[in-house]
Amino acid sequence: MSRRTNPEILLGLLLASLFWIGVLGWQASYFPRSQQANECYDTAKKAGTKTDDCKGFWERTTSDPTAAFTLGIFIFNIVLGLSTVALWQVTRRSTDIAERAFSDLERPYVYIFGAKGLERESERMDPYDFLKYSVANYGKTPASLESVCLKISLGNTPEVPIPVGQWHSLRALPILTPNERRDDTEVVPESISTSQYADENTPPDDSFTVPDLEDGTEFFLWVQIKYHGPFSRGHETSACWKWDRDSSRLILYADEKYNYTR
Repeated sequence: MSRRTNPEILLGLLLASLFWIGVLGWQASYFPRSQQANECYDTAKKAGTKTDDCKGFWERTTSDPTAAFTLGIFIFNIVLGLSTVALWQVTRRSTDIAERAFSDLERPYVYIFGAKGLERESERMDPYDFLKYSVANYGKTPASLESVCLKISLGNTPEVPIPVGQWHSLRALPILTPNERRDDTEVVPESISTSQYADENTPPDDSFTVPDLEDGTEFFLWVQIKYHGPFSRGHETSACWKWDRDSSRLILYADEKYNYTR
């Protein structure tokens, strides 16, 4: 994975390099001349010619005001250019943070909640069991639902949710306005057998439905929703419940892999 160089670090390295170039140049200007340079100076003096050809680069630059001024402008322009790049990077970073803050503040927030227990529709010729759950948008902007996946399953872990049909209310009306809540139901597959249960404290007419579970088998409900808002995309919310044998109801499955809002 490629990583961008921090502009402040780059600028610091450049300034440090320029500092040490200056130190080395200053030392070079006071460092004793080499034997070859001394011979060149002696020859030039004896011949009565100029000694400019005997000077090194740094000695020529520091002894000539025009050259020294040009070098200073060159270094200043480099520092100014890199400072401009660093400032642009900081400004862009600040802009990204401001846009992210605006997006987080003005985005929709969809939540899935309210699943409790099994219920039975027994007033029909073909009775069936179902679950209730709720979906709401508690953000400041509308949420456009892209996909809705759901799965009721038995096993050691929840099975991956599958897309609901086009008839599902969240697919038929895929926009949730701010503070809109929808209460929905999901029919339990016929392959999952259930029973009516009542203990000594339950009146006969108030018996409730429980899944028939073997040892080591759990009952799960897992719902996933992907959506986007007017100013943001890539949001997803997920909620998963597990049947609790002690309370005879659904409780939230304690695993961040299945319960999150992004």
